[in-house]
Amino acid sequence: MTRLRFPESIDTVKNCTFFNYRHLQSVTLPANVKAIGYDSFYDCDSLHTVYIESPTPPMLPEATHAEYTFSEKTLQSGILYVPKGYAESYKNNAGWQQFLHIEEYTPSDVDEIATPSAEVRVKVSDNTVSFEGGNDLDGVTVFDISGRTVYSGMAESLTLPRGIYLLRTKTQTIKFKV
Repeated sequence: MTRLRFPESIDTVKNCTFFNYRHLQSVTLPANVKAIGYDSFYDCDSLHTVYIESPTPPMLPEATHAEYTFSEKTLQSGILYVPKGYAESYKNNAGWQQFLHIEEYTPSDVDEIATPSAEVRVKVSDNTVSFEGGNDLDGVTVFDISGRTVYSGMAESLTLPRGIYLLRTKTQTIKFKV
């Protein structure tokens, strides 16, 4: 497992949950996660992307020390994605400000529905959808919920009306909401 999205039913990430799990690359914490325990993601040397859907920064074991939860490598070179409009809340929080890279995003109900090892990522901001993923983006097709093709080509971003869509690349299919 390289990517993990905690279920909505979780409100606390317990101590040492993924301690020393070196394959984890990306984690998404739903809005109802209020606290993260000691060493939950410590020594996860591949962890480079942390998505938090809560506008309020979850509590860390030591309010001023994210390094008790995340490895220094994650704090230095990883990216912490927080809900649009709340980056300052995280940057001003003594623990979370230890992430050198904090960016805003719009949580979008993006779900990977095939090929979990692929590298394509979808980000939604307002009505603009951005695709990241290197060679996997050599030809993408976007379908609306009815199965009609709304785009086919090599774009890295699109403007779409509100709705649910499927992105298909040569290696995976991703469901996302605008």
